[in-house]
Amino acid sequence: MAKYLSAREVGIYGLIASGTGYLLLVVGLDFYTYTTREMLRAPQARWAQMIHSQGALMLVQYAVVVPFVLLAMLFADAGLVAWFGVILVLEHLAQEMNRLFVTMEKQIAATFIMFFRVGGWCVVAIPALWLIPAARDLDVVLALWVGSLLLGIGVGGALLAGQSLPGWRDPVDWAWVRRGARVALPLLLATLALRSLLNLDRFVVQGLGGLEVVGAYVLFMGIAAALLALIESGVVVYYYPAMVRAVSAGEFATLRRAMKHMSVAILVVAVPFIGVAMLLRDPLLTMLDEAVYAEHADVLLPALLAMSALALSLVPHYGLYAYGRDRPLLAVNSCMAAGFIGASAVLLAEGGGPVAVPWTMTACLVAGGAAKWMLFSATSRKRASPGPVPPG
Repeated sequence: MAKYLSAREVGIYGLIASGTGYLLLVVGLDFYTYTTREMLRAPQARWAQMIHSQGALMLVQYAVVVPFVLLAMLFADAGLVAWFGVILVLEHLAQEMNRLFVTMEKQIAATFIMFFRVGGWCVVAIPALWLIPAARDLDVVLALWVGSLLLGIGVGGALLAGQSLPGWRDPVDWAWVRRGARVALPLLLATLALRSLLNLDRFVVQGLGGLEVVGAYVLFMGIAAALLALIESGVVVYYYPAMVRAVSAGEFATLRRAMKHMSVAILVVAVPFIGVAMLLRDPLLTMLDEAVYAEHADVLLPALLAMSALALSLVPHYGLYAYGRDRPLLAVNSCMAAGFIGASAVLLAEGGGPVAVPWTMTACLVAGGAAKWMLFSATSRKRASPGPVPPG
């Protein structure tokens, strides 16, 4: 996109992607955090009822969201808002399918769906933009994104239908849904706070430099986001279900061992990725025509460090999640968000450069990760009970 679309179009794409990422939390209510722990603790005979009970909740969520999207079309670019609404709903469906297969410990199926969500459309978009001049348009890119999401949802639906789970005809358990909404609320707030760092940054950059600078920022942050996506799909999904099961079974040594292996695996992926990305940065810039990318190439290193810090912080994050320590997660993430927003306000007021945004993000994530490690250590010493809403 950076080669064949204008920096302004890349910036618009970045804002759509960021807005979708943040509103996914509002639409989904982070309900999966409840479903995951419940399914990992429950017999498989109850899984189907849990899945279609969450599905019923999702229909209610879409019935609430769609009217707001239609209303927004009256006041903004109707085409872009329509794309945004469709992508939002399809991203949520694909995301929940991915999380469901992770919970069921069907990691290969989850990886397939993740591929269609994150990278499948890129496989088509790159040669299309290169070989077909008429395809060099933002609408074409968004259409390929939608098509890839539909493929991922179709694959996920087919794989789910192939699972021999009893209970699909059981009634929707609305009492379970209401309890889940209450339990998921602290984790939703915690995730919203964390995502404020990962989605509001584009808007801060826009305030500092305009849409063209956002386009450059999105390019380098997109490379860093690929590192995070690789770690989440290739490392995290293989460890955190086992961590929840270990706590539920009281096997705390197994939990610590899984966390150690997860930390090492993250570093094994992150360190060479950062090295290769930095070596390829300058050759990449020679392929791009617009000077704005070279002017802001210094964004790449702090962006990579920020995503690495976030990935490493997921280790104690999921440790606390496995223990059911949701409120401490909310407290830490809220402090990180407050620090980032406060620092961003200073940057906007003082006119700082865009490179300061990822450095600020990195500092917040490192501090938050350290706090989570301390909280996890304290919780481990007390052998906290894994209840869904821990006291205090």
